[in-house]
Amino acid sequence: METFCDACNRQIDWHSSSTISGMSRLNLLLPASTITAGNTFEDMHDITVGCKLAIPSKTEFNDVADSYIHYGIRTLYNEVNKELLDKIRDEQQADEGSKLTIAIDTRYSTPGHSARFAITSAMDVKTKKILSS
Repeated sequence: METFCDACNRQIDWHSSSTISGMSRLNLLLPASTITAGNTFEDMHDITVGCKLAIPSKTEFNDVADSYIHYGIRTLYNEVNKELLDKIRDEQQADEGSKLTIAIDTRYSTPGHSARFAITSAMDVKTKKILSS
């Protein structure tokens, strides 16, 4: 918010929070906390409408989520998953007689019997760790 101070004869810029790369910190934290809590924009929107609070638009919310939150989650998942797969590979090479047992689960997200949209996860039965999702 910009305002002018008559007493000191200067313009004052006021923000409700600090900025990160030119973006309000709250505009980053709202999508981050919403998504990591397992909620969606619609869930947050319903709450804020009832409280008469202004929040970023759905487009801005999703842009921030895609650019920062989802990117961070994917990056961390890939790093942890690579470490896990490297560890399993090393254990397999060290113990040539051991077997890797994998359980696979596939879920279909479309109505009916279409396999058009499917999510498949693979788990190491011994460690109960997700290998791929």
